Amino acid sequence: MQLEHHIANLLKHHNCVIVPEFGGFIANYESAWINRSRAVIYPPYKQILFNGSLTQNDGLLANELVLKSAVSYTAALDRIAAQVKEWRKQLDEGQRIELDEIGFLFLQNNQVIFEQNREVNLLLQAYGLKQVAFINFAAKSNMQAVKAERIPTVTTVTEKTAEKEIVQTPEVVVADTPEKEKETPVIALNTAEEIETLTAESGDPKVIPIYREKKPRNYKYALAAAAVLPIMFYAYWIPMKTDFLNTGKIQMSDFNPFRQQATDVYEKRQPVFNMDLTNDWESWEQLTAALPDHVAVYNLELTDEIYIPVRLKEDTENTGAFNQAGSFHLIAGCFSVESNANNFVKQLTEKGYAAGIVDHKNGLYRVSAGSFAAETEAESALDKFKNEGFSGWILKH
Repeated sequence: MQLEHHIANLLKHHNCVIVPEFGGFIANYESAWINRSRAVIYPPYKQILFNGSLTQNDGLLANELVLKSAVSYTAALDRIAAQVKEWRKQLDEGQRIELDEIGFLFLQNNQVIFEQNREVNLLLQAYGLKQVAFINFAAKSNMQAVKAERIPTVTTVTEKTAEKEIVQTPEVVVADTPEKEKETPVIALNTAEEIETLTAESGDPKVIPIYREKKPRNYKYALAAAAVLPIMFYAYWIPMKTDFLNTGKIQMSDFNPFRQQATDVYEKRQPVFNMDLTNDWESWEQLTAALPDHVAVYNLELTDEIYIPVRLKEDTENTGAFNQAGSFHLIAGCFSVESNANNFVKQLTEKGYAAGIVDHKNGLYRVSAGSFAAETEAESALDKFKNEGFSGWILKH
């Protein structure tokens, strides 16, 4: 597995992953947000930033390689150093480094620039969430209001005997006539009989009749609503209020919404057997008293068919002489597995260091390559330690 896959996996569970001697990737939580111009709601995500100043090894990435690749801590550091060397070479040549799910890096004005991959969301709490489009009703209503302001209306005023009637109608186009014949036309919105009456009273034969078309009542919408409403009601009623989902059967009584179903009452069953608890149990000392000294595992009989292997003595390994008298420790590595920490202590001890495990904090075993009373002594030891190909830092305990 490539190094960028390990970094992406760690960013899903941690907020900072440092690549030794290269830089650190920092993850910040960003809440869900709304893009009103595109009418889209985006889910929460992790924003990834890159800081080239974070180069101090914290052991997190190396420990991930130890767990996933089954290599030693020293071999994991060598892999990281080789990958960092390759990345720096690509950046110096002007190439772009693709980091798969994280993003990509490139060099601009002698500065490393990072661009995050927007297609992958590294926030585990937002797994499966996608962007959601919505309808912006406020913008839509504003557009309809603007269109409504542009519709013109024409007002025609007619005189009939001593009364004045105002009728708002669409614009009426009248053919060209001589000036003496141009008069205000009367637009009647009534039936033909009322038009004749209006003509006889006014004496003006120039009446433009506009007949109202009596539209027949359309009952298909009412029939459709009458058919759909019961279907929608029983589509909710049958699954939620009956036993259809459990039995797969529908009865005629299920269609009666006023029927009350009997409530199931749980009755505790009485046991039909009795357990004899009067058996005498042998103690652990009685079970293992007759075993030879060389036996390391004892098969404990749980039932007639099940046996559980039990280790009699836990083998402890001496990780070397470790003096914690000083307040300053040269931390050479951090491990989540104690056996890996013991193996690293053994390697340091073979090379002449007074190594040992300082403590177990935040799920990690911190391995020290030496304890010192003064900080200056610890810094001198750290420089010598780095010159020999190791990496570490000083802990004030």
